[in-house]
Amino acid sequence: MIQPLFVFYDWAILALRIVVGVILIAHGLPKWRDMKGAADWMGSLGLRPGVLFASAAAFIEVIGGLALILGFFTQFAALLVLAQFLFIVLKVNRAKGLKNGYELDLMIASAAAVLATTGGGLFGLDQTFGILIY
Repeated sequence: MIQPLFVFYDWAILALRIVVGVILIAHGLPKWRDMKGAADWMGSLGLRPGVLFASAAAFIEVIGGLALILGFFTQFAALLVLAQFLFIVLKVNRAKGLKNGYELDLMIASAAAVLATTGGGLFGLDQTFGILIY
Protein backbone atom coordinates (compact mmCIF):
# COMPACT_ATOMS: atom_id res chain seq x y z
CA MET A 1 0.00 0.00 0.00
CA ILE A 2 1.45 3.35 -1.02
CA GLN A 3 0.11 5.79 1.59
CA PRO A 4 0.93 9.07 -0.24
CA LEU A 5 -1.38 8.05 -3.09
CA PHE A 6 -4.42 8.23 -0.79
CA VAL A 7 -4.26 11.99 -1.30
CA PHE A 8 -5.65 11.35 -4.80
CA TYR A 9 -8.49 9.03 -3.68
CA ASP A 10 -11.32 11.51 -4.29
CA TRP A 11 -9.88 12.54 -7.66
CA ALA A 12 -9.63 8.89 -8.71
CA ILE A 13 -13.24 8.25 -7.69
CA LEU A 14 -14.31 11.36 -9.63
CA ALA A 15 -12.46 10.14 -12.73
CA LEU A 16 -14.05 6.68 -12.40
CA ARG A 17 -17.53 8.19 -12.00
CA ILE A 18 -17.12 10.41 -15.06
CA VAL A 19 -15.66 7.73 -17.33
CA VAL A 20 -18.24 5.09 -16.38
CA GLY A 21 -21.07 7.65 -16.62
CA VAL A 22 -20.03 8.80 -20.09
CA ILE A 23 -19.73 5.20 -21.33
CA LEU A 24 -23.17 4.36 -19.91
CA ILE A 25 -24.82 7.39 -21.49
CA ALA A 26 -23.13 6.68 -24.84
CA HIS A 27 -24.60 3.16 -24.81
CA GLY A 28 -27.97 4.15 -23.36
CA LEU A 29 -28.93 7.08 -25.60
CA PRO A 30 -29.35 4.96 -28.76
CA LYS A 31 -31.70 2.67 -26.83
CA TRP A 32 -33.57 5.68 -25.47
CA ARG A 33 -33.93 7.26 -28.92
CA ASP A 34 -35.00 4.06 -30.69
CA MET A 35 -36.91 2.17 -28.04
CA LYS A 36 -38.74 0.01 -30.58
CA GLY A 37 -35.50 -1.08 -32.21
CA ALA A 38 -33.92 -1.77 -28.82
CA ALA A 39 -37.00 -3.72 -27.72
CA ASP A 40 -36.97 -5.79 -30.90
CA TRP A 41 -33.26 -6.50 -30.49
CA MET A 42 -33.68 -7.54 -26.86
CA GLY A 43 -36.64 -9.69 -27.79
CA SER A 44 -34.48 -11.44 -30.38
CA LEU A 45 -32.05 -12.29 -27.57
CA GLY A 46 -34.86 -14.02 -25.71
CA LEU A 47 -35.43 -11.17 -23.26
CA ARG A 48 -39.19 -10.84 -23.21
CA PRO A 49 -41.00 -8.55 -23.04
CA GLY A 50 -38.37 -6.69 -25.01
CA VAL A 51 -39.85 -3.29 -24.27
CA LEU A 52 -39.47 -3.87 -20.52
CA PHE A 53 -35.82 -4.89 -20.80
CA ALA A 54 -35.05 -2.08 -23.28
CA SER A 55 -36.73 0.53 -21.09
CA ALA A 56 -34.90 -0.67 -17.98
CA ALA A 57 -31.55 -0.76 -19.79
CA ALA A 58 -32.02 2.70 -21.31
CA PHE A 59 -33.12 4.18 -17.99
CA ILE A 60 -30.28 2.65 -15.98
CA GLU A 61 -27.67 3.60 -18.56
CA VAL A 62 -28.79 7.19 -19.21
CA ILE A 63 -30.16 8.25 -15.82
CA GLY A 64 -27.71 6.06 -13.89
CA GLY A 65 -24.82 7.39 -15.98
CA LEU A 66 -25.89 10.97 -15.31
CA ALA A 67 -26.25 10.21 -11.59
CA LEU A 68 -22.74 8.77 -11.51
CA ILE A 69 -21.25 11.78 -13.30
CA LEU A 70 -22.93 14.13 -10.84
CA GLY A 71 -22.21 11.92 -7.85
CA PHE A 72 -25.91 11.95 -6.97
CA PHE A 73 -27.24 8.82 -5.23
CA THR A 74 -23.98 7.26 -6.38
CA GLN A 75 -24.24 4.02 -4.44
CA PHE A 76 -27.83 3.35 -5.50
CA ALA A 77 -27.09 4.14 -9.17
CA ALA A 78 -23.96 1.97 -9.03
CA LEU A 79 -25.94 -0.94 -7.57
CA LEU A 80 -28.42 -0.73 -10.46
CA VAL A 81 -25.57 -0.60 -12.98
CA LEU A 82 -23.84 -3.52 -11.26
CA ALA A 83 -27.02 -5.63 -11.37
CA GLN A 84 -27.62 -4.80 -15.05
CA PHE A 85 -24.08 -5.55 -16.15
CA LEU A 86 -23.81 -8.77 -14.15
CA PHE A 87 -26.99 -9.84 -15.91
CA ILE A 88 -25.44 -8.91 -19.26
CA VAL A 89 -22.25 -10.86 -18.49
CA LEU A 90 -24.02 -13.95 -17.15
CA LYS A 91 -27.09 -14.13 -19.41
CA VAL A 92 -26.48 -12.16 -22.59
CA ASN A 93 -22.79 -12.19 -23.54
CA ARG A 94 -21.51 -15.25 -21.65
CA ALA A 95 -21.42 -17.41 -24.79
CA LYS A 96 -19.22 -14.87 -26.59
CA GLY A 97 -16.37 -15.38 -24.13
CA LEU A 98 -14.12 -12.84 -22.51
CA LYS A 99 -12.16 -11.55 -25.50
CA ASN A 100 -14.37 -9.59 -27.91
CA GLY A 101 -17.34 -10.59 -25.79
CA TYR A 102 -18.11 -9.38 -22.32
CA GLU A 103 -14.84 -7.74 -21.23
CA LEU A 104 -16.28 -4.19 -21.34
CA ASP A 105 -19.41 -5.35 -19.51
CA LEU A 106 -17.26 -6.99 -16.84
CA MET A 107 -15.15 -3.85 -16.48
CA ILE A 108 -18.25 -1.68 -16.05
CA ALA A 109 -19.66 -4.14 -13.49
CA SER A 110 -16.37 -4.02 -11.58
CA ALA A 111 -16.26 -0.22 -11.62
CA ALA A 112 -19.88 -0.14 -10.45
CA ALA A 113 -18.97 -2.50 -7.60
CA VAL A 114 -16.21 -0.12 -6.53
CA LEU A 115 -18.58 2.88 -6.61
CA ALA A 116 -21.31 0.94 -4.81
CA THR A 117 -18.95 0.11 -1.95
CA THR A 118 -16.97 3.36 -1.72
CA GLY A 119 -19.57 5.95 -2.65
CA GLY A 120 -19.02 8.95 -4.87
CA GLY A 121 -16.14 10.55 -3.03
CA LEU A 122 -15.71 14.16 -2.01
CA PHE A 123 -16.51 15.74 -5.39
CA GLY A 124 -20.15 14.83 -5.84
CA LEU A 125 -23.64 15.92 -4.95
CA ASP A 126 -23.91 13.12 -2.38
CA GLN A 127 -21.46 15.01 -0.18
CA THR A 128 -23.24 18.31 -0.79
CA PHE A 129 -26.61 16.94 0.29
CA GLY A 130 -25.34 14.41 2.80
CA ILE A 131 -26.74 11.44 0.85
CA LEU A 132 -25.26 8.22 2.16
CA ILE A 133 -26.62 4.71 1.90
CA TYR A 134 -25.67 2.32 4.70
